[in-house]
Amino acid sequence: MCSHHRCLRELQMFPISSSPAPALYALLLDAAVGNRTAALDVCREHGLLGVGWGVGSEAMDWPSYEQRATELNGFVHAAVQELHDLPHGSLIWTKDSANGAFYLAKVTGPWRYLHGATAESSGMHNVRSVRVVICGSATQVPATIASCFIGGWVIQRIYDDHLTRRSERLFDELAAEPDLPRPTLDEVLTDYLDDTDVYSLVCAYIQRRFGYLAMPPARRPGLGSWEYVLRDGYGCEAIVRAKRGGSIVSCNAPSLPADVIDRVFVFSPTGTYGAERASNVIEIDYDELIDFMRDERWHLPGTVEQWVSRALDDVAVRPG
Repeated sequence: MCSHHRCLRELQMFPISSSPAPALYALLLDAAVGNRTAALDVCREHGLLGVGWGVGSEAMDWPSYEQRATELNGFVHAAVQELHDLPHGSLIWTKDSANGAFYLAKVTGPWRYLHGATAESSGMHNVRSVRVVICGSATQVPATIASCFIGGWVIQRIYDDHLTRRSERLFDELAAEPDLPRPTLDEVLTDYLDDTDVYSLVCAYIQRRFGYLAMPPARRPGLGSWEYVLRDGYGCEAIVRAKRGGSIVSCNAPSLPADVIDRVFVFSPTGTYGAERASNVIEIDYDELIDFMRDERWHLPGTVEQWVSRALDDVAVRPG
């Protein structure tokens, strides 16, 4: 067992206490307000983010709003109730569908009813005070978060501790919180990347290290529709099974398409593999992958490169 995996097992035996993760939400402004552009302007200029469903043009407290909404509509809209109830310090993802820009906001104040010209122009009446940052690159946005903005819902809670912690770290990074520690490369690999990031990283490593070429996903028994087939110069085919830290990567023959693929490269940052490893399974070396992240950043997937550059406190210099 390598020293890294031994240390991880020791940490699991003697866990270190940590602060509770904030609640995480996604808010679809297109469905939440009358004017998305005006709502984003209010968010950026006044530090307010919220939904519509106004019930009057005067100030009111929550009991007054509940009473008025019930009188007019028969109920308080679920999105308004959700916004009112979400905890202080929650993180909210939202998106400008016009240009594809993503914003990440931290809730800093209680519910309030917005009224007057600003509320009327934007359609945003039920709001929370927030500190908002813009994601300068789409690669900063986890794929799971991006997929949340497909649908007609207004606001939804995201119950994923890994995405929550990753969003929390990203907000701190973009907001330039003072004394924010840089992650180590080990922390990037074990804690900061999601399943898609780890899978893409391992695929890039295998192509560079072993000379494989990635072919488009193939419809074969045992292969997922998302899964690339890697092929070397001799026609040998391989696939990758890799997941983020803590997730189990199955290695036994019944769970793998051993009859249609020559090799299966597997990787778990925390060394959590299933039992009874099949004969054609090759485990990617943890230390070699760390070296690849450090030495060949211009071949890394975009999200991985950004975190690696943060860890090393510089910007990757591309050759040529």
